[in-house]
Amino acid sequence: MNKSFSTFCKLQELCESHSVYIPENFNWVNDYISIMPKIDLKLPTIQKQSKIYMIKKNKNPISIHFEDGSKIFCSYDEFLRLPKNIDVGQTVKFNMFNTKNDKPMIVKSFQIIS
Repeated sequence: MNKSFSTFCKLQELCESHSVYIPENFNWVNDYISIMPKIDLKLPTIQKQSKIYMIKKNKNPISIHFEDGSKIFCSYDEFLRLPKNIDVGQTVKFNMFNTKNDKPMIVKSFQIIS
């Protein structure tokens, strides 16, 4: 009990010297949460599942070609974030953020199925 009281006193002194107010609880925040805009942007996504046909690692950007005709282009750093055991012939499921028509899509998730 003494330890927590002494900590409280030190914290109170520190706050007073720097003109900081510490509320006892944060229940007042709940009233404002419903008013604040949501940060979930609900961007449209496309989910695909296909087998890897070819991986070109020797060019920049690295490209992954799928049997359904879709392709993913990524930099070396982005390629390192994909699963390490990615290989030709594996079936993968990936989600992509859908952007404007001519812009490249951004990969949201990438999962190896088999």
